[in-house]
Amino acid sequence: MGGFLSGILTGSNPGLHKAQTNLNDLAGFSSNTGEQGTNAAMGYNLGILSGNPTQVAQTLAPEIKTLGEQAQQNKNTVAEFGNRGGGMNSVMAGLDDATRSKLISLMGQLRQGAAGNLQQMGTQNLQLGQQGNVDAAKLAQQEHENQMNSIFGKGIADIGSTALNAAEGGMGL
Repeated sequence: MGGFLSGILTGSNPGLHKAQTNLNDLAGFSSNTGEQGTNAAMGYNLGILSGNPTQVAQTLAPEIKTLGEQAQQNKNTVAEFGNRGGGMNSVMAGLDDATRSKLISLMGQLRQGAAGNLQQMGTQNLQLGQQGNVDAAKLAQQEHENQMNSIFGKGIADIGSTALNAAEGGMGL
């Protein structure tokens, strides 16, 4: 319907329609962006918390790779500049042990953080969803009020009121 006819039949409120459009645009952008970020973060956190060694290793692959590269650099440095005596094997084994220790410590820290992050993300998503429903309900209520206050809405109310009065009058009420 055209703007004039639509306004007569359903009430016109350009501010409401602009607010609806803005809210829908913002909701779409935020939902898409938030969904991508939430899915990535949840996937990471769930991977760490899975308890499945393969999944944990896949999730932590970048960190594991970095620690492995650092250990290899240290081994290369020791091999190039270290003592050529019998302690070389011991130093190399110590580097591997240090790498494992760093990895275990990192996994513990990340698991603890992941659990807290998942709880926080879940709570925030519930709050955002609830607020979105409240906002949508308010807009729907405002749109309904506009319709009831329009010429068409008032006409229907007047017809209904006249019919009710006639029925009550005919029944002797």
